[in-house]
Amino acid sequence: MLIAGYLPSSLSDFPGKICSIIFTQGCNFKCPFCHNPELIPAKGTTTVNEDEFFAFLQKRKGKLDGVSITGGEPLIHDDIVEFIKKIKDLGFLVKIDTNGSYPQQLEKILNSGLVDFAAMDVKTSPEKYSQVTGYDIDFNKI
Repeated sequence: MLIAGYLPSSLSDFPGKICSIIFTQGCNFKCPFCHNPELIPAKGTTTVNEDEFFAFLQKRKGKLDGVSITGGEPLIHDDIVEFIKKIKDLGFLVKIDTNGSYPQQLEKILNSGLVDFAAMDVKTSPEKYSQVTGYDIDFNKI
């Protein structure tokens, strides 16, 4: 998993839960109003080693309820399911934030029961979607 960074705790990102927030590197959209533009290019290196993040989570058992996975766009990563499984194996709840552009991946994750909460950021009106996101997409898939 390309991990750009994480916040140790948040009281506002996972409704009713105390969570850590992990930021994945890479996004298929190029929205001009993006609040994490440095995460858009999927770089081949990570800022945070996956082992480092899981060591942090081990120490936070009993203190955190869950992990919010955001980005970038987490669903662009082929190893997202395995990453979520590792978090769940530690006993944490999982929230995923997505732009909705990978509906098959999202459906697979939701149907697996691995995600406890999902949030989707709708960027604009359907007729302006490709213009705003910089990505040619069929809005009906979102």
